Amino acid sequence: MRRLNRHLRTNIAIVLCLGAVIVEALLAWHTHQITHADVNMVACVWLMTGLWLGGRLGAILHRSPKGIFQEFRKGEPMPGLSKLIFNGGLLLELASLALLFR
Repeated sequence: MRRLNRHLRTNIAIVLCLGAVIVEALLAWHTHQITHADVNMVACVWLMTGLWLGGRLGAILHRSPKGIFQEFRKGEPMPGLSKLIFNGGLLLELASLALLFR
């Protein structure tokens, strides 16, 4: 499988993340509420996009949990933007949990 250009991957990742936020903002504006599922959907997009941009999505989809752990332990650190997007997804997951228990 041919790998995409680094700048193209970055642009696609930014469009995916911003697109998810815009769609959910429009949905929240239309329904006049924001739910746990809304924030969780955006968080899932951000987490998967961060892993894809960092080149680790294939390792997660095609390995056992033990193999995933070993890959993350011995693997190279994630690049800056992919790490930022992934951490943003983790923060959104925490926010969705806060909405679940409010």
